[in-house]
Amino acid sequence: MEHFIRSKGLWGLVDGSKGEPQLVLTKTIDGKAQELDGVEKDKVMNEYEKKWKEWKIGHHKIITWIIACVDTTTMGQIAKHNFAHEAWEFLKKTHTMKDVAYMCNLQMKIASLQQGDKSIKEYVGEMEQLWDELALFEPEWYDPRDIG
Repeated sequence: MEHFIRSKGLWGLVDGSKGEPQLVLTKTIDGKAQELDGVEKDKVMNEYEKKWKEWKIGHHKIITWIIACVDTTTMGQIAKHNFAHEAWEFLKKTHTMKDVAYMCNLQMKIASLQQGDKSIKEYVGEMEQLWDELALFEPEWYDPRDIG
């Protein structure tokens, strides 16, 4: 998962090195801070809004990718986070990255499994084996309230 996020150029959102864009509506002339005029201010505001939107979308992309690779219980807990670094820290505390990568791999195998030349029995057997393996990562429920 880390390699994937890095390949998209978004790891800074996870490790915190790419902070929220800052809006600065002043400029320094001769050592004195002055407010921007209307045209400059509009340009800076538009640029800030663009950067902020990209920053926020990056967080949502990462959270979506994480959700796609975890069990249903963890999925709901990850979805509560608004920032990638929060979701990543939660995931680190509750799962090893090896578990997450393995679950993601199983989910991709399930999604791409096709019958092809296999008999129905072979195909269903392979699908059940993958689902059973994935089910090992689901937490046990001891109480009906564990659903929430």
